[in-house]
Amino acid sequence: MTINTSSCKLQKRNRYDYINSVVAAHLRNEPAPSILPQEELFVPDKIAA
Repeated sequence: MTINTSSCKLQKRNRYDYINSVVAAHLRNEPAPSILPQEELFVPDKIAA
């Protein structure tokens, strides 16, 4: 639990929202959300030829 909340703090994510989503997923028999940093998808603009 401490590692999860520390990871959220380092990522500037709301720790309580993450724990809430973990518990909600457990109650729905779904996999827990990832604690890994969420990378933004980078889609480069078309390169002018």
